[in-house]
Amino acid sequence: MTKRTQQIVEASAALRDAEEELRALVEHIVDVVITIDERGIVRSANAAVERIFGHRPAELVGQNVSMLMPAPQAAQHDGYLHRYL
Repeated sequence: MTKRTQQIVEASAALRDAEEELRALVEHIVDVVITIDERGIVRSANAAVERIFGHRPAELVGQNVSMLMPAPQAAQHDGYLHRYL
């Protein structure tokens, strides 16, 4: 194995470890953590979302985050994101 290949293997392992550590941290935070893309589509949610919103994290992934908001804000949320971007 070349030195460069070894560096890539080590960097990949370090990145996987850091990702696992971050995932474990986010999953055990008592507050809701939701990530969305630029269109407002939920990409991930931690376990606290079920306690706060009554939805399992898997139910939210792929849905627009506005589904968690009351009617006035939900209808305007996509516009808020558009202006923000």
